Amino acid sequence: ANAPVQGMPFVLALKRPNKTRFEITVMNQKAVRMFDGREGWKQGANGGSASMRPYTVDEARSASDEQVIDGPLIDHGAKGVGVTLDGVDQVDGHEAYRLALKLPSGAVRHLWIDSRSFLDVKIDREVRGPHGPVTVEARYGDYRRVGELQIPFRIESGAASSAHKDVLVIDKVTLNPP
Repeated sequence: ANAPVQGMPFVLALKRPNKTRFEITVMNQKAVRMFDGREGWKQGANGGSASMRPYTVDEARSASDEQVIDGPLIDHGAKGVGVTLDGVDQVDGHEAYRLALKLPSGAVRHLWIDSRSFLDVKIDREVRGPHGPVTVEARYGDYRRVGELQIPFRIESGAASSAHKDVLVIDKVTLNPP
């Protein structure tokens, strides 16, 4: 079983249109995941030696679906993302619009938008678990202004059916670093 690890700093760099680099050091071993918008690579400790490996087809599809820097709604038509209003729900005590998103890969996600602030408050997606499909969700909170943007500084994620969630607390956001 994998136990959650707390207090692990990492660096996540994002660049348009859909490029990411994630770097973390665990027990003096560096792990890196990179995606250039089409292909991805991962590097991690393998028996004491670091090796670069390409993403699997599923990992590349998932990374492509993420649309991490702009999210799925900005220029959704140009990205091939279909959006429909699917209902209105309560999320953490607030009314939120539930949108159904059909991604270019065919995957379907749901995104909840707070009805007052119009900020993302929750998103879900289906992943393959060892015993079949599992819905995982992320909830966004503690929004703060960074430049002209509102950025969530707290993200809780985990299986939708589980009370246990992993919590990501962001301590620094830098826009357009040199």
